[in-house]
Amino acid sequence: MCAGATAIIAAEGDPDARFGFWIDPPVLDSPGGSATLKVFLGSTADRVQGWSFGIKGTDGAIPGAMVRIVNAQAGGDLMTAGPGGGPPGFLSCTLWPAETECGVPCPDCTAVTQGVVLDFLQQTFVNATTGFHLLTLSIEVGGEAGASARLDFTDEAGVPPIKALVVLDGLSYVPARQDGIEIRRVECAPDFYPRVASVTGAHGTQQTVGVYLDFNRTGNAAFDVQGWSFGIRHDPHVLDLLDATADGTDTMHVRNGAEPDFNQFRFVPADPPGATEGFTHGVVIDFQTGITLAPRNNFLDCAARYRLAAEPPCPEPIVTHLTPTGALGVPAVRMIMVVDGESLVPCASGAGEVRIACSAPFVRGNSNGDGRVDIADGVFIFYYLFRGGRAPVPLDAADVNDDGAVDSSDGVYIVYHQFLNGPPPPPPFPLAGLDPTSDNL
Repeated sequence: MCAGATAIIAAEGDPDARFGFWIDPPVLDSPGGSATLKVFLGSTADRVQGWSFGIKGTDGAIPGAMVRIVNAQAGGDLMTAGPGGGPPGFLSCTLWPAETECGVPCPDCTAVTQGVVLDFLQQTFVNATTGFHLLTLSIEVGGEAGASARLDFTDEAGVPPIKALVVLDGLSYVPARQDGIEIRRVECAPDFYPRVASVTGAHGTQQTVGVYLDFNRTGNAAFDVQGWSFGIRHDPHVLDLLDATADGTDTMHVRNGAEPDFNQFRFVPADPPGATEGFTHGVVIDFQTGITLAPRNNFLDCAARYRLAAEPPCPEPIVTHLTPTGALGVPAVRMIMVVDGESLVPCASGAGEVRIACSAPFVRGNSNGDGRVDIADGVFIFYYLFRGGRAPVPLDAADVNDDGAVDSSDGVYIVYHQFLNGPPPPPPFPLAGLDPTSDNL
């Protein structure tokens, strides 16, 4: 049989279980307004050469809601999957019916198509993956509360219509496809407002941010809160999530001064890996429901610690966001507060801004910041460590031996260098510069 006939039979036959497309999250509760979804490719086969697919909005199980795909952006994995770690050799992404290029807002579009050839020279491929990020969709949800709409994979979007397929060894195969997602238009609670604090730090440092809950944003709340849940999503290409905890927060005193009966964190991705990034937190104050929380604002729910992993294009910083969401985890953890046993979705939430700044040049060993490296710097380090003296700025300047920590060995190192013919501090020394080694300082 000729190769062309084989391709047609493969493309028109049953779905090939080696390949799959899906949208995350699989269910979305929305009070209306904007939301973000991601589209992924999964493959158990290596050397995938390209693909195409379409997605369109349709009526849901309870008609009356509407969804518009107002913009779309190529996924983070896709834009580094082409030749030389750059974008693919061919990328077509179009919003329909206006035939608008992705990246340009289209307020009335209801469908999107994508077609990709990774490398015309066939030297670059996508190998087996459990979650390759193809596309990020920006949607607008409207209509009646209680109604629903859907986003489904389709072979009918585009002119001419774009078929869902994956290309391997020059042959096209029909992938398995998720049965779309249900978008439910729900009533919202204006008093409930989850938000994340903002933070600025240098590349490679660790930063802790607080997650706050407002339960009385209008000032007129007249209910008692029994629990809550939410997720916080981050960009894994920019930030590394190290930890999230309720220790030392208001949550740990919410049950009449004691910790809640249920207090669980989950760190995702869980299943499938790569589909989501972040953590979820769920709280039930009292399983007997007798102890509740009066509505208040500025409630510190938890704190999350991140490493600022991405290196900014100096002198400009990188700006990314920590976004409250009800779409993390499998099954997805909803963003709700619980009142009288009922789930209430917030009308809005506040993302935290994370700015990764360029590291300031410094001289290693100049711990006291006077522009010189001498015995005073050794004394400064000992005073900081053992007598509560002010901290070196930056802390890396006091890491004289560059072992990633500031301790007494750094003060001793300076003394040995100055008086006992010890080696000089590692770079940056004797001239100011950036730290060439990656550590947690």
